[in-house]
Amino acid sequence: MLVITLSILFESKIKRGEKEKKEDETEWQYGYWHTVYERFFAMVGHVGSRFLIWIGIVQAEILPVIFCVMTFTLVDGVAAYLQETGYDFENPKKLFRFLHFNAAISILEIILCLIFFYY
Repeated sequence: MLVITLSILFESKIKRGEKEKKEDETEWQYGYWHTVYERFFAMVGHVGSRFLIWIGIVQAEILPVIFCVMTFTLVDGVAAYLQETGYDFENPKKLFRFLHFNAAISILEIILCLIFFYY
C-alpha cells in the first residue's frame, strides 16, 4: 500500500510540472507528504488492532479485545465528529494536529500489544 501511495505521489508531481505549480497558490508547504504520513500510521494502527485481537484469541483473554475496540472507536469517533462539525482539514496545522492524534493512538496500540504479549 505504501509503495502504491508513493508512486501516485511522485507520478502526480511529474505530471503537474512547474508551470501548473506556480499557478496553484493554494498548495501548502507540506505538499502531498501528509498522505504518506497518514497511511503509514493507519497501517501501524491496523496492525496493532489486529494483533490485539489475535492476542485476545490466543490467550483467551477479553482485555486486549476491549482495548482494541476502544482505540478503534476512539479514532473513528473523533474523525466522524470532526467531519460532522466542519473541521478545517485544509489547514495544515489543524490537519497535522489530527494526524498526530491518530499517530499517538497507533503507537498506543503497539505498546498495548507488547504489554499483553509479554505479560
